[in-house]
Amino acid sequence: MKKRNLVLALAFTAAAALTACSGGSGEAASGQNQEEQAEEEGEDEAGKEAQEEEKPQEDAAETAKANWTIDEAIANQMRFHGQGFYTMYAEGTCLYAAPNAESDTGSFSRYAMLASEGTAGSQIRQIQTAAYSDAELILDSEGRLWYDGEQFFEGYNLQYFDCFYATSAGYAQNVAGVTADGAVVYRDAKTSDSEIETAEGLTNVKYVDAFWDRLAVVRQDGTAAYMAGGEVTELDGWTDMAMIYMGGMQDDYTELIGIKQDGTVVAQAIVGTPTYPEEILSWTDIVQIIRGTDYVAGLKSDGSFVYALEADANDYTKELCEETYGTWTNVMVAAEQAAITADGELLGDARLLSYGWNLENPYTDYEAAKLEGEYDDDMHAALLTRLPKLS
Repeated sequence: MKKRNLVLALAFTAAAALTACSGGSGEAASGQNQEEQAEEEGEDEAGKEAQEEEKPQEDAAETAKANWTIDEAIANQMRFHGQGFYTMYAEGTCLYAAPNAESDTGSFSRYAMLASEGTAGSQIRQIQTAAYSDAELILDSEGRLWYDGEQFFEGYNLQYFDCFYATSAGYAQNVAGVTADGAVVYRDAKTSDSEIETAEGLTNVKYVDAFWDRLAVVRQDGTAAYMAGGEVTELDGWTDMAMIYMGGMQDDYTELIGIKQDGTVVAQAIVGTPTYPEEILSWTDIVQIIRGTDYVAGLKSDGSFVYALEADANDYTKELCEETYGTWTNVMVAAEQAAITADGELLGDARLLSYGWNLENPYTDYEAAKLEGEYDDDMHAALLTRLPKLS
């Protein structure tokens, strides 16, 4: 820039000299040079302004890149539950739901009404749809777990919960929660008057996962254990743990998959023969596990995925994994067939999040909560590409 100003100054001096020698023609030349100089300086200023305008956009794009710690990924996972037309997501005071999550049970409009009355919190800590059912559970920032418009663990301050609830099965189906002092409480979700029980031998707990009548936990010190039939079993070698997942097929087999703080994966069966692919044990940099039918997917800290298929995975499962986990990038949080990216794009079934409430100023009317989206004939629903900010 200093060189450019020197050249312009010399040009102006030369123009003045020509004016003294040649009179009017020199004045015209000088005026022309001054106009060109002003024009060039104007272009410089416009360029600077354009650069200043572009910089915030570049900074915003930079902050929208996935780079998650495990704790951040768990917090994201707590606020998102993808399950087709029962998909749900919470962000700040905003609550979003897919059509069936609202229309079938009215859980969200009821919660919005409770929030508007000050009975329930306007900030949501965790949200979940119970497996194989249309029941939604919402944990507010005050530690109250809401189920069908009522508190499910009244009198308890919960920090985390997990549920396994099947409407037609004859087995015990638990909702379990971790209290502020690290205890685990649970109750049968099949009946509204079931007693709240405390899991003896499970203390100093950080996270819990429920599967039928079994529980698996990660403690504050990074150790892990599971409880079956009221008996607690420590998981040898499971140290420095970040999160644990329990799943399987009723009494046929039950398996555990865990993520360590360093992003590596451990797994073992506690009932029957494990079905998880062995290659998951070599994964690194994992912040979330998704256990699907005949596959396991892992979200990495950079928002990309790895996945592994079971030996008998069919063509549908292979194609599903290729089209989702094989192509999705920059992901913030995911579930089976649903994801939200770090810059707010909705992928898969997350596009079904077509109802929204700002719980500081909630709609209690179902139609008023409907968001604008492009109707998709195949899905028979309005699909969104991004979630709007709700006023």
